Amino acid sequence: MMFSIFLMFFSAVASAQTPSVDDFWEALQENDLQTVKSLLASGVSPDTEFKTDTALTYSIKHDSLDMTRLLLEHHANPDLVQPISQFTPLIVAAKYNQADALSLLLDYHANVNFTGVFGRGPLHVAALHHSLDAARVLLQKTDIDVNARGSLCPLAVASRQGHLDFVQLLIQESKKAFSKKCIDSSKSMADYNHHSEVLKLLETI
Repeated sequence: MMFSIFLMFFSAVASAQTPSVDDFWEALQENDLQTVKSLLASGVSPDTEFKTDTALTYSIKHDSLDMTRLLLEHHANPDLVQPISQFTPLIVAAKYNQADALSLLLDYHANVNFTGVFGRGPLHVAALHHSLDAARVLLQKTDIDVNARGSLCPLAVASRQGHLDFVQLLIQESKKAFSKKCIDSSKSMADYNHHSEVLKLLETI
């Protein structure tokens, strides 16, 4: 009897001292930097996943640059993909136009050419969601491949969506020449979707 009580007491103490993933996610959702830092120091992984997010992608989606920095400082993987979507933190930052987070990820050597399950990289996603600030960082801070995905290159995506300012940004800031396939596809998409101003701009390339 006494031995059973001792075991129950020991288990309760051990449980109380074990870092809790639930506590970590609660602190993350509350943007509680101090508690997250404490839990990371006690052994909770910065790469912990919860439902459709990693800790890093959650902090980026919710515009917490300080939390993103804290996780990276504690060795969060800057290329760890989300469950289900398989988006990297860089792609998530591009989708939500979080330019500062994107720049921070690049400082931690995030792979700018990593693509998701549909072959989309961060510049494709930025073009799709009209994330100009994020795209500017990608174009100015990296040598990202503007011709990736061939006929579905970022220029073609922006042309299809009718994002004139995004097309202009790509033309002005790209460090690499656009391929003929990329340009021809972009013109076709702009023409098909009646984006005459985009088409006119594409004719200047």
